[in-house]
Amino acid sequence: MKDYTEDNLEALYRHRPELKAAGLQATEGSAEIMIEQTPSGCPTAKLRGTYLHSRYDPMKEARRIISREAPSGTSAAVVLGFGLGYLPEAFCESHSDKPLLVIEEDSALFLQALAARDMRKLLGRRSVTWCIAHEPQALMPRLEQLPLQKLRVLRLSALRDNLYYRQADTLLSAV
Repeated sequence: MKDYTEDNLEALYRHRPELKAAGLQATEGSAEIMIEQTPSGCPTAKLRGTYLHSRYDPMKEARRIISREAPSGTSAAVVLGFGLGYLPEAFCESHSDKPLLVIEEDSALFLQALAARDMRKLLGRRSVTWCIAHEPQALMPRLEQLPLQKLRVLRLSALRDNLYYRQADTLLSAV
């Protein structure tokens, strides 16, 4: 399987050089995701035995979630948990002019995801803000920059019980 890390990081750093300066580093002790091919041809990921996306068509699943949870009047969105990037990608497809904040707790998982598929188009979008391995409290300044009137929070359901994302969710419910 091709490794897309270098191309994806180049796209990300070209549009977000501050992330390169901050240095995305794999955190010690991080769990590894297992990448599997699906019948649709899109890879999916498994973390600690749980699928992060559909085992059959992860992009179709993400588009369905976006159509249900981020209707046309959405002002902006926050994605809790990057996975392999399907939710952010589907949001950008259907809401190309709307800001998106992507929150991923684990930089090692993010780097593993960048290896799995070509995400240069998503990673190069100026409308996307990336919060990788930040403490939940550090998200507030970024949240305050979003148009909040019809903000949507999108979650990877497999990470719903994760303490970090529950804390981020609590902060989001306060804005």
